[in-house]
Amino acid sequence: MKGERHYEIHKRIVVRSCDSANASLPSAGLAQVEPKAGSWKTWVLTSGSQLRLPPPPMRLATRAETEQLRQMESRRDTAMLDRLNFWNAGPPAFRWNAIAIPRVLRMRY
Repeated sequence: MKGERHYEIHKRIVVRSCDSANASLPSAGLAQVEPKAGSWKTWVLTSGSQLRLPPPPMRLATRAETEQLRQMESRRDTAMLDRLNFWNAGPPAFRWNAIAIPRVLRMRY
């Protein structure tokens, strides 16, 4: 019963957060909110070029990394697979919300 209540609270929070997030999205026919945002002076970066990604790795490096990942995958044991399945249970925030919401509810502001 208690678990069902937490699930219902969690479901309401997720639905409301999705509704409010989608409500702020501009529709196709509206003007941009900040059309000159790209020209704003940044506070920390001197230029947007500081965020540029390096070129992709060479083919040989990619093959070596892929082989390393395959070797790591072959060494997975039951405990590792259990952990992977636990965290892979839904959207990225699913488990974190399941951990955080009961803690927040216990705080009783």
